Order: sequence, then C-alpha cells, then structure tokens
Amino acid sequence: YYYKESHLFYKGLPPPDPDCVGAFSSLSIIYPTDNIKIFIPRDEQGKTGKILAKAYHSDVNAELFWYLNNKHVFTSPSGSNPKVFSLKLLAGAYTLSVIDKTGQKSSVGFEVLE
Repeated sequence: YYYKESHLFYKGLPPPDPDCVGAFSSLSIIYPTDNIKIFIPRDEQGKTGKILAKAYHSDVNAELFWYLNNKHVFTSPSGSNPKVFSLKLLAGAYTLSVIDKTGQKSSVGFEVLE
C-alpha cells in the first residue's frame, strides 16, 4: 500500500488465483495499529480531536462494515481505497474491527489516553 501511494507507475499485483483465495487476506486495518496508545490533543477551545481509522481492501469496490467494541459504527462506501473514517473517542480501551461482505475480518485493539 505505502509503495503504491508514492510510486505513480506502480501497476499492482495480478488478481489472485481462484484456487488460492483462502490463502491470503485482502483486508487489513492500516491505522490504528494493534496495541497502539493514542493521545488525542485538544484544540484552542478545549475540544478533543478525532482519530482517522483507515483500512485497505484489495477490491476497490468492496463495501466495508466497521465495528467499535462489537457495535456497528460506519459503513465505508465502495469505490475508494483506502477506506477512511473519523472517530471521536473518550479515553479508554477499544477494539476496532472491519468486515467485508464475504466475511473477511481484520481487528485491532488500541487505547486512547487522556
């Protein structure tokens, strides 16, 4: 993903062999990373900011369903990669999961600091 973003002429990987579909994961959460501790600064008015959650799916047209602590919080529209949305969170521990329509899942645990 990172190489592709900075190299204009990168063609990408060929499509997977249909006989090997279960051998790799085409879905992953890019940010936040697993076990990260996040400090969210406050603005001039004292309001806390947001974090951007980002995931990548090998199928640009995939619709992704985001869950925070097992509660649905967002659905990423198809047609864009990476999939991004913002979260306003209080201090505490969280589990963020993203699932596509085929059942592929990626999850991370992270903590927001005060």
